[in-house]
Amino acid sequence: MNRQEKELLVSNLREQFAGSQAAFLVGVQGLTVAQLQQLRRSVREKDGSMLVAKNTLLMRAASEVEGVDVLRPHFRSQIAVVFAKSDVPGVAKVLFDASKNMERLETSVGYFEGALLTKQTVEFLATLPPREVLLAQVCAGIQAPITGFVSVLHQMVARLLYVLKQASEKQS
Repeated sequence: MNRQEKELLVSNLREQFAGSQAAFLVGVQGLTVAQLQQLRRSVREKDGSMLVAKNTLLMRAASEVEGVDVLRPHFRSQIAVVFAKSDVPGVAKVLFDASKNMERLETSVGYFEGALLTKQTVEFLATLPPREVLLAQVCAGIQAPITGFVSVLHQMVARLLYVLKQASEKQS
């Protein structure tokens, strides 16, 4: 790889780091080409991308993007960087599921909104329910007190009507 190709790759990595919501580092040592291609396809389906590059080029690209330098100590051995553009939990779930199927694939750390994610945090992020389910749970949580209040009001009106009916039956 000549100098121009390296500069092009570093600028591509810099753009990927800057344009993504999150980035995950995965160890790819010992994976076959077919496994890597399958992982790339799965990540692409979740609006992500995966790049394999030399660690020195990754360090150079990460140092030029604000906040991503927290990943620099983890650029060692054979790694790939998985970028999540929009669906961060979806990409994390793809990596988590793939690591179960591929023994050699290992998710080490991640980067999300300026913070370093540990392996346990990435796994937690992967086990979160989909966005739609979370929104439904929030709506149910907001709706629950209102529903309870309406139920109490209904019971009070029903009790009043019951008392009035009993009083009218006593009078007749």
